[in-house]
Amino acid sequence: MNDLDIAAYNFPQWHPDPRNDQWHGRGWTEWDLVKTAVPRYPGHRQPVEPSWGHFDESDPEWSAREIDLAADSGLTAFIYDYYWYEDGAFLEQALDKGFLKASNRHRLKFALMWANHNWHNWHPIRLSDKPWQDNILVDGAITADAFVRFTEKVINEYFSQPNYLRLDDLLYFSIYDLATFINGFKGLNGAATALDRFRQTAQNSGFGDIHLNGIVGRFGSSGTIRDTVKKLGIDSVTSYNWLDHYSMDGDSFPQGSYDKAMAANIAAWPHVTEEYGVPYIANVTTGWDSSPRC
Repeated sequence: MNDLDIAAYNFPQWHPDPRNDQWHGRGWTEWDLVKTAVPRYPGHRQPVEPSWGHFDESDPEWSAREIDLAADSGLTAFIYDYYWYEDGAFLEQALDKGFLKASNRHRLKFALMWANHNWHNWHPIRLSDKPWQDNILVDGAITADAFVRFTEKVINEYFSQPNYLRLDDLLYFSIYDLATFINGFKGLNGAATALDRFRQTAQNSGFGDIHLNGIVGRFGSSGTIRDTVKKLGIDSVTSYNWLDHYSMDGDSFPQGSYDKAMAANIAAWPHVTEEYGVPYIANVTTGWDSSPRC
């Protein structure tokens, strides 16, 4: 039996959400950008028309189709980009109403990657909108109380699911932006204490211990990377996409080289474990074109 898990990140902005209603108008989803995308250079594959049309991923019947396609293609899990800010969740209905209500959900495991980065007004963003870093709609840093509310929800509603992804029987949980997390707790000690409580609460619930994963390149400057990893109890690191190890050298947005990105990432893989001191879970980016957002 093949015990290798092959997971795909699932970015859930393809269903209506109250925050997007407020920011962009009622019923807005990122499909609105896909529909209006245009080619930016000769041979650019835009617009891309989805084979299934512009569907609502929070509908369990559509989610069931996604699950079947993924499972039939050899995937074993979805890792949902899960947004939780000081005032609560964002874009969670793809998981809560779609995946978890699908009749065939048992065919795939699932896990959470807490996408705790600042949410910018990038949908779309224009060249004249610089500096883009300042165009923030929601701050990713949260307080200790908000983190407790968040992790209790994670434990009670997600860790409790029979198909939650485990590595060596540990519950897989990933944090996208550890620097923002650490800053929210005013330093490494506070962040470490919060994570220790998270682990202890998960164990006390009877669901077991946590495998804590971090995204490379987003650990901040709290001492050395190895010190941060050890203090926080990080068990592994991974990448979100190939831009984590590729700087667009010699290329200019919106046109880049997939071959260069692949070569740069494969070359980096052997060195990441040495740098961070924990296992590296390799990432393969199957396509990345953010030009519809611009």
